[in-house]
Amino acid sequence: MSQPDSGRGGHGSAPARARGPSRPAESMIPNLLQMLTVVPHLQATMMKAAFAQHNEFLSFLNKRCEQELQLAERICGTDSLPGMLSACVEFCRGAVQDYTEEATKVTEISKDSVAAAVSDIRNEARKVADLTCAVEGV
Repeated sequence: MSQPDSGRGGHGSAPARARGPSRPAESMIPNLLQMLTVVPHLQATMMKAAFAQHNEFLSFLNKRCEQELQLAERICGTDSLPGMLSACVEFCRGAVQDYTEEATKVTEISKDSVAAAVSDIRNEARKVADLTCAVEGV
């Protein structure tokens, strides 16, 4: 005949421990799970920054490729050496201006990305501090 559970563990050797918030490990689990989200949040912030930079870089490459095709068309469209040299000079001036503008854009994107990352790190640090205080009962 089977006996009702008398508060003993699975093998009947030791009394079962009370379950509930009085066990620190169990009360920490939700906080630990929440703390585990810190790294993915920071990684996602950095990933967004990287993709913003990649997107800008690809847009710039596209613009420069179009300019190079236009240079080729201008060179093919003229039979004079001065016309060809003029096309090349204008192309080089445009390239210098484009690269200068792009350097400014990349600097701004980087600055904004770093500011966002710092803000996210501060927010995540506050969360961890709050969770740590909650676990310690402070």
